[in-house]
Amino acid sequence: MLYVFLVNTGHTLTFDMQLAMQTVAVLKSKIAESSRIPPDKQVLLISGGEWLDSEARVGSYSAGTDTSPIFLFSKQGEPPQLMPPTDTMQTSDEIEDQVAGSLTLPPSYSTVVSRSQLAQQIFEQGKEQVRQCDQLIHEQHMQQQGWSAVVANTDDTSQQLENTGVSFTSQFEKYLTERPAHYELVAAFEADLQLLARIPMLAELGGSLSSGPIPEGTSLLDWISTHDTGRLEDVCEGAETGLEQLNPDLLQKMTTELRQLLDPAVNAEMTEIRGLEERLMRLDELRHRAQTTVSEQKELAKAFIQNQARASCVNDPSVLPDLCASHCTQLQVMLEKHKVLVDARRRCAKAKEELSSNIHARLAWVISVQRRMNELTGTLLLNSERLKKLREQLAILATLHQAPTLYLTAVAEVVRRRQFTGRFLEWAGTIAGHAAAVHTAETAARARFAATFRSHFFRSVFPGLEQVPPPFAAVCPTDYDARLPVLGDQHVQWLREAVPELAHLLDVPEERPPLPLPGAAVSAPPHHGPAVQELRDGLRAVAKAVNKEVVQFGDALGDAGDRLARAVAAVAAAERQRAEELRQRVQSLEEQLAAQISEREAEQAAAGAAHEQTVRQLTLEQTVELERAEERVSRLEQELEEQRVTAGRLRAQLDAGSDRERIVAILEASFQERERKAVEACADRLRAEQEVERRAAKEAHDAQLQRHTDEQRTKLILEWKEVSEKQKREIEERAARHVADLQAEQARQAERQAAQAVAEKQAAVQAVTDRLRAEHRAEVQALRSRFRMMTSNLGSPSDGSSENLPVGSPPSEGGARQRTDSGRRLPTLAERDSLLEQLRSARRDVLSAARAHPSAELQRAAERLADGETRLLQAETAALAEPAGGSEPGLDAQSVRRLQRDNERLRMQLSRSTSGLLERGQVSIMSCNDGDLVLIVWDADRMHYRVYQEASFLFFVHADCLEALGLQQQQQQQQPRRQYAVAEVVSHEFCQARKEGNRYRVPRGTRFYRVRVKPWTRPASSGSAAAAAGAGSSSSAVSDLSASTRRLSLRSAESVESHEAAS
Repeated sequence: MLYVFLVNTGHTLTFDMQLAMQTVAVLKSKIAESSRIPPDKQVLLISGGEWLDSEARVGSYSAGTDTSPIFLFSKQGEPPQLMPPTDTMQTSDEIEDQVAGSLTLPPSYSTVVSRSQLAQQIFEQGKEQVRQCDQLIHEQHMQQQGWSAVVANTDDTSQQLENTGVSFTSQFEKYLTERPAHYELVAAFEADLQLLARIPMLAELGGSLSSGPIPEGTSLLDWISTHDTGRLEDVCEGAETGLEQLNPDLLQKMTTELRQLLDPAVNAEMTEIRGLEERLMRLDELRHRAQTTVSEQKELAKAFIQNQARASCVNDPSVLPDLCASHCTQLQVMLEKHKVLVDARRRCAKAKEELSSNIHARLAWVISVQRRMNELTGTLLLNSERLKKLREQLAILATLHQAPTLYLTAVAEVVRRRQFTGRFLEWAGTIAGHAAAVHTAETAARARFAATFRSHFFRSVFPGLEQVPPPFAAVCPTDYDARLPVLGDQHVQWLREAVPELAHLLDVPEERPPLPLPGAAVSAPPHHGPAVQELRDGLRAVAKAVNKEVVQFGDALGDAGDRLARAVAAVAAAERQRAEELRQRVQSLEEQLAAQISEREAEQAAAGAAHEQTVRQLTLEQTVELERAEERVSRLEQELEEQRVTAGRLRAQLDAGSDRERIVAILEASFQERERKAVEACADRLRAEQEVERRAAKEAHDAQLQRHTDEQRTKLILEWKEVSEKQKREIEERAARHVADLQAEQARQAERQAAQAVAEKQAAVQAVTDRLRAEHRAEVQALRSRFRMMTSNLGSPSDGSSENLPVGSPPSEGGARQRTDSGRRLPTLAERDSLLEQLRSARRDVLSAARAHPSAELQRAAERLADGETRLLQAETAALAEPAGGSEPGLDAQSVRRLQRDNERLRMQLSRSTSGLLERGQVSIMSCNDGDLVLIVWDADRMHYRVYQEASFLFFVHADCLEALGLQQQQQQQQPRRQYAVAEVVSHEFCQARKEGNRYRVPRGTRFYRVRVKPWTRPASSGSAAAAAGAGSSSSAVSDLSASTRRLSLRSAESVESHEAAS
């Protein structure tokens, strides 16, 4: 992955590694797509402050990893929008609520399980908090690195600006020193043009030009202006404008701006974030403490799980109270530690927010400073270009100013060279002819000597006599100045007449340097050469001095005028005297030179006589030697002829040998060629075989690698399947155990509830039976007392004995009647139990209608129905308390039938009322969309309010909306005061239970909706009237049911009273 870190907000962007092969411009476009930062507002830097060029490849920079990312800065002026860390778990408030709810649970194994799950959940959320802390602190460290890159880039930019300023200042100061000369050059522009207009362009110079011959009367200015008319005036105007603009004030202004910009750029108050190192160090310490806290949370959660496992294994309810009390304390400790972790994450997020705001403000300052730096750099470069252009314009003017001087000097140089070339070629021809003659004579003399000395035995004594002198200066050089224009003295004179003020530039030297000739070199002896040369040099020096003094004298005479006439005469006399002295000296030197020449001639004559004698002697010797040489030559010729015959024979043999050698060479060449071809063929075959083997090896390796990969993939798939099956079996086993535990717990709870209900019912039956037996005994005792009173009133014992049977018969009849009434009371009690059950069923129907119908009257009707049930029970109890409770069984049967008819009529009215409300769109039970009107009811099984819907999913009401509806969340299996409400749907979200023992008490993996609602305001339109009508009909139905209940209670009371009257 390619990592790009956005310093403004402190978040990392990841891209495909393929972008590393693309240009930086492509990367900027991808960043714009993901972060909505335009490419022109992006600044990409790497560690060290180097800026990423848009045309360069991303991979050419050593950055883009997770430890050294590419730092991205946004030049947008908006403050950074900090993205909150993703909350993947419940909030701390929900955890606190769950802990508070868990602390109130009774001691049981299910409580231990739920608390263990809650402890594990607290640990998981704490671990997530620490992970977020790590991420936040890491992002702040990366922000610090990014800011360091910005500071380094700013330092580089300021250094470049300073270097540019120093270079510009040095160039400008050098220009200012030359500025007066430049002004003079511009001021002389018109005079230069006039002078160029007066200088003619020589027609002889047109032969070397590509434009063709030069017309007559063309001036130097015309020839210069041929290519670009008016350019010279433009150049002069531009140079004059540049000189005016590029003045010392501009340098002072640029220097001041440079100092004013560079001084704030190194401001430590802005470039250094003070206290950042200490803050990051404290955050690292905070993270370390948080990790320690999470480790403690892990140990506590592990202890919960271990306690749960031990409690499951022991299966002793007596240890649950102490264990649950210990768990309560540990949960409170974990909650406090969790609050510490939440506070640590909050502090990290707050620190990052403050650092991002600080960096954003400093980035704005950096952007402003760098923008001003760029502007000043552009200004410096612009002035540098202007200065460079001015220098070019001044160079053109300087060239134009030097044109007359260079032109005339070049003409004089051409004339001088042509004169020198003519004399030099003449001298070189003379030297070449003399050198050729001398070389020929010397070669002939050596040949003659060699002819006489050839066959003498002294040849070995005098080696080297066969050598001849090499040719020296025997060829005359070509005309090397042939390409020069044909210019002469007439052209120089013409130019002097055209521009007499520049005539001194056309002086061609009259003095020609002496070229030594062969005759002069031979005539002068070596020992007199230096003296003659010294004399000539002295004469030339004297002549130059005289000419110089004469010129100086003439200048002085012309300048002094009449006032210096006498001085001039005196100077002239002195000069004449000095000239006379010089002439005398020259004459004496000439006499000395003549004497030396005559001495030299005498010496040459004596030397010539000695030379002739030596020549004659040498000639004689050479003649003798020549004769001897001729004899030796004849003898050598004979030997040579013999050697020729031998050489011919040997040459024939050699030719035959050479033929064999040629044949061998041809055969060797042919063999080498065949060998080379065979080697090449063998090499090609070996290469082909190697290629085939390499391909086969590669294919085998690829096949083996593919097989290994397939085996590994198959192995991994099998292992994954085994692990998945194992985990699935473990999950199923845990789920089965959990379901079995839940079913066992529910069965035990149901058994306990059933046993409790049976016990309560038996206690109630026993109480009623005891009360009835007590009343029966009281009645029997009363009858016996009455009987004894009646017998005591009789007079005689005989009468008493005679009346014993009649008097005793009533009690017997009363007992029989009592037994008959008791037998009748049993079916009456059964009927009343049935009636009571029907009444309770009707009560449940009314309550259901109250939950499904938005009317407060239904709730009041349900309450009246409950009161009626209570009165019925009281009446039934009173009726059972009397012995004549079953005197009117027909009346009870009629009441039961009447109550059934009333219940049926009530159900029909409630159904019509509810369906009418649904049809009018008041309450929706088929949908739960935004804006729907729904009925909220209390779910006792899940201890939570939910929306009543005819759907497969559950719709729970968000806890934050209960207070606005006047409802309250209940704990510990308590029934709320209000069990239903009508509200309007605001929004709903789809959820899934991820853990067991959640607050909605649904199995893990259950999908449900969490709905946000608001109170419903009943409108004052016809809809209210219809709802009121429906509520009225429901109220009347409930009133009828209550009336039926009252009638049944009155009739039961009347039957009891009539029974008492009959007894």
